[in-house]
Amino acid sequence: SSQTVSENRPSLDCNWLKLAAPQTECTLAGVWQLAALGQQTGDPGYYRFALAIGRRFRRQPRLHTEAVLLEGYSLQQLHRFDDAYRVVEPLLAIAPIAAVYQLLGDIRLEQGLIDQAAAYYQQQLNLKPSPSAYARGAQVRYLSGDVEGALSLLELALEGATRSSDVRELAFALRLGGRFLLTKGESRAASRMLVDSVRL
Repeated sequence: SSQTVSENRPSLDCNWLKLAAPQTECTLAGVWQLAALGQQTGDPGYYRFALAIGRRFRRQPRLHTEAVLLEGYSLQQLHRFDDAYRVVEPLLAIAPIAAVYQLLGDIRLEQGLIDQAAAYYQQQLNLKPSPSAYARGAQVRYLSGDVEGALSLLELALEGATRSSDVRELAFALRLGGRFLLTKGESRAASRMLVDSVRL
Protein backbone atom coordinates (compact mmCIF):
# COMPACT_ATOMS: atom_id res chain seq x y z
CA SER A 1 0.00 0.00 0.00
CA SER A 2 1.03 3.60 -0.39
CA GLN A 3 1.13 4.00 3.39
CA THR A 4 3.56 1.09 3.74
CA VAL A 5 5.79 2.55 1.04
CA SER A 6 5.71 5.88 2.83
CA GLU A 7 6.70 4.29 6.15
CA ASN A 8 9.47 2.12 4.77
CA ARG A 9 10.82 4.44 2.09
CA PRO A 10 11.21 7.93 3.51
CA SER A 11 12.01 10.82 1.26
CA LEU A 12 15.80 10.74 1.04
CA ASP A 13 18.61 10.34 -1.42
CA CYS A 14 18.54 6.59 -1.87
CA ASN A 15 21.19 6.96 -4.55
CA TRP A 16 23.74 6.94 -1.72
CA LEU A 17 22.59 3.51 -0.69
CA LYS A 18 22.58 2.22 -4.26
CA LEU A 19 26.11 3.51 -4.78
CA ALA A 20 27.36 1.76 -1.64
CA ALA A 21 25.41 -1.49 -2.07
CA PRO A 22 23.51 -1.73 -5.38
CA GLN A 23 21.44 -4.75 -4.31
CA THR A 24 20.26 -3.19 -1.05
CA GLU A 25 16.75 -1.78 -0.69
CA CYS A 26 16.26 1.64 0.84
CA THR A 27 14.55 0.38 3.99
CA LEU A 28 15.73 0.33 7.58
CA ALA A 29 16.57 -3.36 7.21
CA GLY A 30 18.56 -2.46 4.11
CA VAL A 31 20.55 0.14 6.01
CA TRP A 32 21.35 -2.46 8.69
CA GLN A 33 22.69 -4.64 5.87
CA LEU A 34 24.88 -1.72 4.88
CA ALA A 35 26.27 -1.52 8.42
CA ALA A 36 26.90 -5.27 8.31
CA LEU A 37 29.04 -4.73 5.22
CA GLY A 38 31.14 -2.36 7.28
CA GLN A 39 31.79 -5.15 9.76
CA GLN A 40 32.51 -7.71 7.06
CA THR A 41 34.88 -5.51 5.03
CA GLY A 42 36.40 -3.29 7.69
CA ASP A 43 35.53 -0.27 5.54
CA PRO A 44 34.26 2.59 7.77
CA GLY A 45 32.62 4.20 4.76
CA TYR A 46 29.72 1.78 5.06
CA TYR A 47 29.06 2.96 8.62
CA ARG A 48 29.09 6.57 7.46
CA PHE A 49 26.52 5.76 4.79
CA ALA A 50 24.41 3.84 7.32
CA LEU A 51 24.61 6.75 9.75
CA ALA A 52 23.59 9.35 7.17
CA ILE A 53 20.70 7.36 5.71
CA GLY A 54 19.50 5.65 8.88
CA ARG A 55 18.95 8.96 10.69
CA ARG A 56 16.07 9.74 8.34
CA PHE A 57 14.04 6.84 9.75
CA ARG A 58 14.04 8.31 13.26
CA ARG A 59 11.08 10.53 12.35
CA GLN A 60 8.80 7.53 11.99
CA PRO A 61 7.40 6.48 15.39
CA ARG A 62 7.16 2.79 14.45
CA LEU A 63 10.83 2.68 13.43
CA HIS A 64 12.29 5.21 15.86
CA THR A 65 13.88 2.83 18.38
CA GLU A 66 15.47 0.62 15.74
CA ALA A 67 16.72 3.67 13.84
CA VAL A 68 18.34 5.10 16.98
CA LEU A 69 19.99 1.75 17.68
CA LEU A 70 21.36 1.75 14.13
CA GLU A 71 22.69 5.28 14.56
CA GLY A 72 24.29 4.41 17.89
CA TYR A 73 25.81 1.22 16.50
CA SER A 74 27.26 3.09 13.51
CA LEU A 75 28.75 5.77 15.75
CA GLN A 76 30.22 3.10 18.00
CA GLN A 77 31.84 1.36 15.04
CA LEU A 78 33.30 4.72 13.98
CA HIS A 79 34.79 4.98 17.50
CA ARG A 80 32.65 7.99 18.33
CA PHE A 81 31.75 6.49 21.68
CA ASP A 82 30.55 9.61 23.48
CA ASP A 83 28.27 10.49 20.56
CA ALA A 84 26.98 6.93 20.43
CA TYR A 85 26.16 6.92 24.14
CA ARG A 86 24.46 10.32 23.93
CA VAL A 87 22.24 9.10 21.09
CA VAL A 88 21.25 5.74 22.62
CA GLU A 89 20.92 6.48 26.36
CA PRO A 90 17.62 8.42 26.04
CA LEU A 91 16.00 5.21 24.74
CA LEU A 92 16.04 3.87 28.30
CA ALA A 93 13.18 6.24 29.10
CA ILE A 94 10.98 5.12 26.20
CA ALA A 95 12.17 1.65 25.14
CA PRO A 96 14.15 -0.09 27.92
CA ILE A 97 14.61 -3.28 25.92
CA ALA A 98 17.48 -5.78 25.93
CA ALA A 99 19.00 -4.45 22.69
CA VAL A 100 19.32 -0.96 24.18
CA TYR A 101 21.10 -2.24 27.30
CA GLN A 102 23.37 -4.38 25.12
CA LEU A 103 24.49 -1.49 22.94
CA LEU A 104 25.04 0.80 25.92
CA GLY A 105 27.11 -1.96 27.52
CA ASP A 106 29.14 -2.40 24.34
CA ILE A 107 29.84 1.33 24.17
CA ARG A 108 30.94 1.53 27.81
CA LEU A 109 33.06 -1.62 27.46
CA GLU A 110 34.96 -0.09 24.56
CA GLN A 111 35.55 2.98 26.69
CA GLY A 112 37.06 0.80 29.39
CA LEU A 113 34.19 1.47 31.82
CA ILE A 114 33.82 -2.17 32.82
CA ASP A 115 31.59 -1.65 35.87
CA GLN A 116 29.08 0.39 33.87
CA ALA A 117 29.19 -2.12 31.03
CA ALA A 118 28.57 -4.95 33.50
CA ALA A 119 25.53 -3.18 34.92
CA TYR A 120 24.03 -2.74 31.46
CA TYR A 121 24.74 -6.33 30.52
CA GLN A 122 23.10 -7.53 33.73
CA GLN A 123 19.96 -5.61 32.80
CA GLN A 124 20.11 -7.17 29.33
CA LEU A 125 20.39 -10.63 30.87
CA ASN A 126 17.53 -9.95 33.27
CA LEU A 127 15.27 -8.93 30.40
CA LYS A 128 16.31 -11.53 27.85
CA PRO A 129 18.69 -14.39 28.65
CA SER A 130 20.33 -15.05 25.31
CA PRO A 131 23.61 -16.13 23.72
CA SER A 132 24.42 -12.48 23.19
CA ALA A 133 23.86 -11.63 26.86
CA TYR A 134 25.86 -14.61 28.11
CA ALA A 135 28.76 -13.84 25.77
CA ARG A 136 28.93 -10.27 26.99
CA GLY A 137 28.80 -11.37 30.58
CA ALA A 138 31.70 -13.67 29.77
CA GLN A 139 33.65 -10.72 28.36
CA VAL A 140 33.19 -8.77 31.58
CA ARG A 141 34.32 -11.71 33.72
CA TYR A 142 37.36 -12.21 31.49
CA LEU A 143 38.36 -8.55 31.68
CA SER A 144 37.93 -8.71 35.46
CA GLY A 145 40.42 -11.59 35.62
CA ASP A 146 37.91 -14.40 36.12
CA VAL A 147 38.82 -16.64 33.18
CA GLU A 148 37.09 -19.73 34.58
CA GLY A 149 33.91 -17.74 35.19
CA ALA A 150 34.14 -16.34 31.69
CA LEU A 151 34.39 -19.83 30.21
CA SER A 152 31.41 -20.96 32.27
CA LEU A 153 29.19 -18.21 30.87
CA LEU A 154 30.60 -18.76 27.41
CA GLU A 155 29.40 -22.36 27.49
CA LEU A 156 25.85 -21.04 27.89
CA ALA A 157 26.41 -18.64 24.98
CA LEU A 158 27.69 -21.42 22.74
CA GLU A 159 24.87 -23.79 23.67
CA GLY A 160 22.22 -21.15 23.02
CA ALA A 161 23.73 -19.99 19.74
CA THR A 162 24.01 -23.59 18.51
CA ARG A 163 20.39 -24.37 19.41
CA SER A 164 19.10 -21.23 17.72
CA SER A 165 21.36 -21.61 14.66
CA ASP A 166 22.40 -17.98 15.13
CA VAL A 167 25.58 -18.02 13.05
CA ARG A 168 26.62 -14.49 13.96
CA GLU A 169 26.33 -15.04 17.70
CA LEU A 170 28.01 -18.44 17.43
CA ALA A 171 30.98 -16.92 15.59
CA PHE A 172 31.21 -14.15 18.20
CA ALA A 173 31.19 -16.66 21.07
CA LEU A 174 33.80 -18.83 19.37
CA ARG A 175 36.11 -15.85 18.91
CA LEU A 176 35.78 -15.01 22.59
CA GLY A 177 36.41 -18.63 23.53
CA GLY A 178 39.58 -18.64 21.48
CA ARG A 179 40.84 -15.57 23.34
CA PHE A 180 39.96 -17.00 26.73
CA LEU A 181 41.68 -20.32 26.05
CA LEU A 182 44.81 -18.59 24.79
CA THR A 183 44.99 -16.84 28.14
CA LYS A 184 44.93 -20.25 29.81
CA GLY A 185 47.70 -21.48 27.52
CA GLU A 186 45.44 -23.96 25.72
CA SER A 187 46.63 -22.95 22.28
CA ARG A 188 45.40 -26.01 20.37
CA ALA A 189 41.81 -25.72 21.60
CA ALA A 190 41.94 -21.96 21.13
CA SER A 191 43.10 -22.38 17.55
CA ARG A 192 40.20 -24.75 16.80
CA MET A 193 37.66 -22.26 18.10
CA LEU A 194 39.16 -19.36 16.18
CA VAL A 195 39.28 -21.38 12.95
CA ASP A 196 35.66 -22.46 13.44
CA SER A 197 34.62 -18.83 13.96
CA VAL A 198 36.23 -17.82 10.67
CA ARG A 199 34.56 -20.68 8.80
CA LEU A 200 31.15 -19.47 9.93
